[in-house]
Amino acid sequence: MAGGTRDNADGIDLNRDYWTRRTPEVRAHAAWLESRSCPPIFLSLHEDWEGSGFYLYEINLGEDRPDRAVAIVEAVTPWFPPEPSVLIDGHEVRAPGWIYHAAEADLPNDWPEAIFLAKRGCPLSFTCETPSRQDLNARIAAQMAAVRAVLRHA
Repeated sequence: MAGGTRDNADGIDLNRDYWTRRTPEVRAHAAWLESRSCPPIFLSLHEDWEGSGFYLYEINLGEDRPDRAVAIVEAVTPWFPPEPSVLIDGHEVRAPGWIYHAAEADLPNDWPEAIFLAKRGCPLSFTCETPSRQDLNARIAAQMAAVRAVLRHA
């Protein structure tokens, strides 16, 4: 965090190492996750240095309920509008600020934590992204609003 990156000291992106587990950090975290039962929901709080608004990724192995994602995006709008782009990180949005993502990694060997958990059977995950360039307190408040919305609607 102090370095402003999610890479470890060897320059490896920790959130793309859940398939190969080259790093000791991810090996330890994955082993810890595997030692527990699979959670019924996964929530990951991120920031996007390119983004100007809020958006989320949803990975859903169960019932398709658009109301959940819409409620999360709406809960964050007092701080950030939905990301305006119709293409975010190479993904078409399903609705403003919402990427409905398959339970497959974008690149076969670069699994993020959310894909790892989906492959373990976690039925629902949300990765919430706030814009890095914005005020830290606003980003924290927005993420807290997103967490509360997930808890209300999950």
